This record gives sequence, structure tokens and C-alpha cells, in this order.
Amino acid sequence: MDGFSLRWAIEMLVLPPGGPLLLAMLGLVLGWRRRQSSLAFGLLALGVSLSWVFAMPAVANILCREAEGDNQRPITEEQLRQAARGPGAAGAIVVLGGGIKKSPREGPERFYPNQRTLERLAQGAWVARTTGLPLLLSGGAGSQRSDSEALVMSRALERSFALKPRWREEHSPDTSGNARESAAMLREAGIRKVILVTHAYHMRRARAAFQAAGLDVVAAPHGFRSGGEIGLLDFIPSSSAMESSWLALHESLGMLWYRWTDRI
Repeated sequence: MDGFSLRWAIEMLVLPPGGPLLLAMLGLVLGWRRRQSSLAFGLLALGVSLSWVFAMPAVANILCREAEGDNQRPITEEQLRQAARGPGAAGAIVVLGGGIKKSPREGPERFYPNQRTLERLAQGAWVARTTGLPLLLSGGAGSQRSDSEALVMSRALERSFALKPRWREEHSPDTSGNARESAAMLREAGIRKVILVTHAYHMRRARAAFQAAGLDVVAAPHGFRSGGEIGLLDFIPSSSAMESSWLALHESLGMLWYRWTDRI
């Protein structure tokens, strides 16, 4: 198992719903063997409670607000136009991959973008049409697939949005790699400032990584998951809230890891 696959497995087993469910299963096993019944009950109760908590929209909203930061706002067309003209203007748009899927029943290609990647491509297409700047798509290939994320994104961008990227960065395994490899490609083209496209929950870490790689960054976040008033129905679990909690926790832990390893 390579490093990327191992990291993915750890994330699935630690973050919700995997982590809480493992606690609950451990409690069931201990209870079934009739040993340490108080510990078994405690683990079962903790696992079920955490599963409920992380699946509540109210909790997901709070976690996403922390991941997105208080200062992030959607970028306007006028702000984009200003970023693309005048002294110190941005020279390219960088769109980060958000994952791809594989299915033998899909066509014309087995690999295709997942929902997050399609949302980023849509945002990138809008930014490109607004500014006229060239696009760089960033995302490498895992050990279990032949097509890089950037290649899959490029095909979708051309077919669905009638745009063609100028660059494809196909070697990076993660956000830090996205930044390093993209910055190296853009420096060869004399570009030092970019408009960065990714989801709002991911933007803080991505922006910090690209700045650490030596690029000036104009953030173009989208897909905000926090905000709005919390009502009684927001305490009822939902699958979408569990997904938001997972994404927010993943980003918050990712920020801590990047700081600890001096990546940002």
C-alpha cells in the first residue's frame, strides 16, 4: 500500500463516520464477550453519540465555519477583472482537483470527475471567461489508476465547458504537491500571481500552500457550507451534514499537519 492509500485508509477509519462506528463496534465486541461491561457500554454509547453529533447540520455548520474562516467571501466579477489587469496582475487561474471516480459503465472514459471536481471546474470556467486568463489544472494520478486527475479534469472542461487548459499539472499527490508543482510550471512562464479556485472549506490550506510555494494568490472560493441561522431541524442527523463534518475536520486537521511539518 503506497503512502496515499495508507493516508486515505487512516482518514476513513479515524474521521466520522468511520471513527465513531469503530468505537461502537469495539463496544459491541467487548460486550459480546461479557468482559469489561462498563467499558463496553461506554464505548458503544460514545460511538453512537459521536455519530449523531457529527451528522447534525448544526454541528456541521460550526465545523465548516471554522474551516472556511470568518474572512472568506465570494469573489465578484469586478474583483476578478481588477485582479487580471494592471501592474501586478494575476497571470493564470489554478483549479485544484477534488477527486475522480471510475466506472466501466461510464462513457466515453472510465474515469470521470466527482461532484466536488465538477463544481471547481464550473467555478474555474466562470473565472476564465470573466478574466480571459489561461487555466492550469492540478491533480496527480494515484497508484490504482492510469489517468491523472488533471487529465480527467481537462477532458471534462473541454467537453462540458468548451474551454481548454494551457497547463496540466499531473504529478502532485496532495494540496502541498499541487502548490509546489504548479508554482514550478508557472515560474517557467514568468507568472508569479494566480487566481486560485477551490472550495471555501479547502481555500485556507490551499492558499497557504501556494503562498509557501512562492506565489501571490487571489482567492476565488466557492461552495460555502456554513452560514444561516440554526433551527430545531438542524439537530436532526442527515447524510449531507455528515459529509460536511468530514470535510471540515479533514481540513482543520490538514492545517495542523501542514503547520507541524512546516509545509506552510
